[in-house]
Parts: sequence; C-alpha cells; structure tokens
Amino acid sequence: MSKRIQLCVAVLGISAAALSGCGVRGAVEIPNPLITGAVSPNEAKQHRFWYESMNGLPYRSASTEASLVSLDDTKACFDVKLRWLYEVGAEKEDETFVDVNKLIPKLEIMEPEETMTKSEVKSAKEIERSELVGKVTETITEQQQVCDGNGRNCYQVNIQRQIPKDKPFTVMDSGGVICFEHDGHIKKSTEAMILTLAVPEHQDKASHRFAWKFDNE
Repeated sequence: MSKRIQLCVAVLGISAAALSGCGVRGAVEIPNPLITGAVSPNEAKQHRFWYESMNGLPYRSASTEASLVSLDDTKACFDVKLRWLYEVGAEKEDETFVDVNKLIPKLEIMEPEETMTKSEVKSAKEIERSELVGKVTETITEQQQVCDGNGRNCYQVNIQRQIPKDKPFTVMDSGGVICFEHDGHIKKSTEAMILTLAVPEHQDKASHRFAWKFDNE
C-alpha cells in the first residue's frame, strides 16, 4: 500500500478497499500491462462539468482525454487529445494549452512514489479551431413607474428580467503522443499513475490531468 493511501486511511478512518479513488480521483482502472504483457483499451478523461454548466455549454463539450498506449520496463507512452475553450472577445487565445511541444508534462507513479519529468514528444497534431455557442441567461434590471388606481401616488420600482443570450467560444483541439523514460520505476506492483500537463507560466497548477489505477490482482 502506498504512503499516500496509508495517509488517507489514517486521516479518513476508512478501509483500504473503500479508498480506490484516494489520491487518484477520476482514475480509469486497467490491468497492469507489465503483468498481462499488453495494454488494455483505456481512456482517462478529464471532465469540466462546472465550466460547461456555468457557460451553458453542451454536456462533455469541454472534456479532454488521454490513453496509455504502451508500457514496458523502461518507457511509458500516452496518446493525449487536448481541448481548450476561449470566450470570444473576452479572453486572449493561447495555443500553449493544447500544444504538446510547449506544455510541461509530468508523470507521477505510486508505489513506489516517484515523479517522472524526462519525456519526449513522439508526435504532435495540428491545432484545429471550431466554434461552440453556450446558452446563458442574463439578468437585467429595469425601472418601471407604478401608480395607484387613480393615477396618483406614482413611484419607481426595479423589475428584473431574464434574457436568453448566446455566449460564443473558440474551441482549440490538438494533442499527440508523449513518452516517459521511467528507468524501471514503474513495476508490476505499481498501483497508479497520474499524468499532468501544465503551461510553463503555471507549472504549479496543471491544465490537464489524467489518472490510471492498476488492477494488480
């Protein structure tokens, strides 16, 4: 059991069996390829449901994903499909968020706990742009004069109205294949992996995060 999982058990007071998502939230579970000899089909997804809800966007329209495509005793490779949205006219576009040649990748493994930063971009896709329109409601306040039945004693009241409004976005899609040299740190006993991609200006906060949990039974 990893130190992170032991800490979760100690702090939360729950059993190890109940803690499959502790430290690896949102992880896709697959057999360890070092045990089976092959990589099972997998898609680790990062959803941004709060962002979609806030901007009236279609369900899962802001999601991004990655797949583990190969893993051997020295190297792990991932195929990432990245997406980033910008509100038209309100934000400055930055291709870095979907450019695998500019993002800073890290691979964290658990049991043993190590962080890999030695990576190589094997392939990169062209950045594609499309348009997406969110549907939001704007609240406006208007003043209205109200009088009594005799047309006297008039006064102003504030009336709020809900106005449907389109919210246009530019969608940027790209990705590629990223490989890490893990020098044997990923083993048959490894419990999980977390891949993060961050823009250089904000390395402490990953823009993309994907997780895999290995079923080593």
